[in-house]
Amino acid sequence: LNFDINGEANITVQYDDAGQLTLNANYTNATTGLTLAGNDSFVSMPVMLAVHSNDNNADCASSAASCSKFQKAGDNFNLKVNAACWTHDGDTDFTDNPVTPNFELNGISTNHSLLSPASGNNGNLTVSSFNFIPTDNGTHTISQSVSEVGVFSFGVTPPNYFGESLLTTSSPAIGRFYPDHFKVSTISDGTFGANACTGFSYSGQSFTYQSKPQLKATAYNAASPAVITQNYTGAFAKLVATDFNITAPTTDSVQLGIDASNLVRLNWLPDAATLDDNSDGSMTFSFGNDSYNYRHEANSRIAEFSNTVDLKFTAITDNDGVQAINLPHTLQPSGEAIRFGRIAIANAHGSELAPLPLSITVEYFNGVNWNENTADQCTVLDLNSQFRLANPETSGGSWQTGDSSMTIAAGTTSGTLVNNNPLLNGSATLTFSAPGEDNQGYVDIQSRLSGSLDWLLGDYDGDGLYDDNARGRASFGLFKGGDNIIFRREVY
Repeated sequence: LNFDINGEANITVQYDDAGQLTLNANYTNATTGLTLAGNDSFVSMPVMLAVHSNDNNADCASSAASCSKFQKAGDNFNLKVNAACWTHDGDTDFTDNPVTPNFELNGISTNHSLLSPASGNNGNLTVSSFNFIPTDNGTHTISQSVSEVGVFSFGVTPPNYFGESLLTTSSPAIGRFYPDHFKVSTISDGTFGANACTGFSYSGQSFTYQSKPQLKATAYNAASPAVITQNYTGAFAKLVATDFNITAPTTDSVQLGIDASNLVRLNWLPDAATLDDNSDGSMTFSFGNDSYNYRHEANSRIAEFSNTVDLKFTAITDNDGVQAINLPHTLQPSGEAIRFGRIAIANAHGSELAPLPLSITVEYFNGVNWNENTADQCTVLDLNSQFRLANPETSGGSWQTGDSSMTIAAGTTSGTLVNNNPLLNGSATLTFSAPGEDNQGYVDIQSRLSGSLDWLLGDYDGDGLYDDNARGRASFGLFKGGDNIIFRREVY
């Protein structure tokens, strides 16, 4: 030490670690034997407590939902706190500086702040404070977790170190944190009732929902117990409608067919579903205007029933691989009245000198017999496209054009079957004009419903398939009797 005229000497001390130290000074005069001694203490402290994580994918420089996924909310990750030593490099990144192995300090509290999504829930940390201990050797590792989805910055707030305030730097943006799993719940099973006809639908006729089935998918973290991750919303919600896998229903869920062992079969044509963000960590899945129809086949020839359909969700997985855990989950819309129907054309016989009416009836099976379906207010019959004349036989050897003409009467010119017309009650009338004297013979009338009213086809050939058009016969003049007549007589 070199003392100045004021008896003072200055010295620069450098110590490459942290701690409270005592500096001793001693002077001994060799001639006189005079000895002087003194000491004082000083504090050497880290230049910064620097927080960071060196886990894979921890860095999210953009602080955006587009960052690759890092860790599940509620799961542990390594958050490091370096007691950094000062270096000459002059940068502001203290995470790569040497550390001070001697640093010890109890009661350092942790903190965090949500960077994205904006105005989201900050969530909670599992580790709120820690102690820097000798075995840390200058770097303390916190097994930390945050309860929420998003991108966060993490920091520490230390007490004074031997009376000195310590500087700290918060971590760079860390994330993206994402949910651990979904739980699903029923919002509404939905109902059928947008009937294809009048209060019912025919087997084979398409119908849809009156109110759509809806399912809620809610995101949860990996904590125990798990809590809802409210920040799973907006761009941080990676679930889309096509992530919901549904087993296509092929039968009614409860209704057996005429064989009493197999469920009646149906067809399902799904429409595009929608997924609405509820901005609270949950999303609402709504079915579209799906189209259903029960197959018009032999096993479906049963009495009217009210349907029930199972819509079973078997897998829900978003783009991050987050899955629903409480599957399968079934929604069960119901309430559509289903009738098995057909069209029947009657035979008619009359004089060639008078117009001849012939009835067409829409029927449904009541479980025992075929009944006239007086509730039908929807079926429209077109004379030109849905009926034809076939197999004419006349006394003259040919059925001459103009011998008779055919018209339809059903309340309107198009032949709609309407219940409020007391003359119809589920039926329409074809009227043939009189062919004139000596124009005796018959003509078959055949429906042509295939491709337009398939649900009103019948099994008229007895092969067990309901794919036949109805037939009837109009006879003028001499009547030879129909093949299906067992006995007939006239009484005068």
